[in-house]
Amino acid sequence: MIVESKTSDGDQMNTGKAIKIALVIKGVSQKQLSEALGMSAPAVSQLCKRSSASMAMLTKVSGFLGMTVSELISLGEHDD
Repeated sequence: MIVESKTSDGDQMNTGKAIKIALVIKGVSQKQLSEALGMSAPAVSQLCKRSSASMAMLTKVSGFLGMTVSELISLGEHDD
């Protein structure tokens, strides 16, 4: 399942932006995330640039960061 780039109220959502914001909030680097998820650093970099991601990936990222998927994706909501 891919999480689409719209929220339930019609706002735009960006999962890459959400992941980048969460990493800053939690004080975690992309390299640390890549190591924890068993991904290459370039793969995590690309994940942080995408506007959507699979639910499985968001679950892994949010679990590592100690937050729910809902909390994570809400960080990427904006009014564009």
